[in-house]
Amino acid sequence: MAAVSGRPLTKPQYARMAKIYKEYPHGLESLLAAICFVAIKDLKGDPLDYLQKISDKKQGKKRESNDERGFSRDEYVES
Repeated sequence: MAAVSGRPLTKPQYARMAKIYKEYPHGLESLLAAICFVAIKDLKGDPLDYLQKISDKKQGKKRESNDERGFSRDEYVES
């Protein structure tokens, strides 16, 4: 990540990168492609946050949302 982005990583960032590496789906090649994609984008903030977001999306993890979608038929009883 440091070589692609041109900025050295700190020790906490190295630990975070190791965690992302262990949990990243589809192997090392997919992770390296995502790192290159993150390096190409002009991001405002920590690039590891964006990389973690891509990882979560590939794993199918959904972020909690506050809005309710849909309805249950049990709530609406026909008379």
